[in-house]
Amino acid sequence: PSLMVSLINSMSPQELINNLGAIKKRGAFEDADIKAMIEEKLEDAKKDTRVSTMKARVAAKEAGLSREFTDNLEKVALDKAKAKGTIKKPTAILVDKSGSMEIAIDVGKSVATMCSAISESDLYVYAFDSMAFPVTAGGKKDMAAWEKAFKNIKASGSTSIGVPLEVMRRKKERVEQIIVITDEGENATPYFI
Repeated sequence: PSLMVSLINSMSPQELINNLGAIKKRGAFEDADIKAMIEEKLEDAKKDTRVSTMKARVAAKEAGLSREFTDNLEKVALDKAKAKGTIKKPTAILVDKSGSMEIAIDVGKSVATMCSAISESDLYVYAFDSMAFPVTAGGKKDMAAWEKAFKNIKASGSTSIGVPLEVMRRKKERVEQIIVITDEGENATPYFI
């Protein structure tokens, strides 16, 4: 325990976040005092300008932490994102769910979580293959809500990046910026261009 205390004390908040899995594996969360130190360092992470918001989310997922710690890390990530600014323009996030795009779905969850937390305007999220599937988190802006929203989205089908735009056009969902998460292997109409 004394070595663990020294190690945690010498780490920056980002180093702690990056090494949460290793620290957990060595029993740091089983000692109440060490767990309290970790929580305090995570509080410091909210104010530290060097902490990466996306790394915090990935670290929580990879470390297999308790729900409490995962929520705390997510709060750090969202607070950091909010501190950097807001999205003031109507925005669309288009997530490719075709064949081999399982990773795009995971990235889409993270991007939707971050964007919804800092968006002050309309935000439209669609998963697509040759059809468009609206994805909504029911007004919530946390990762758990977006995980649930993307739960039934599985990688399959061809790729038509234009299909969610066509759906948005028909529904009169107007945006000024579009974020597309894809491998660019568009092979079905309507085409994005």
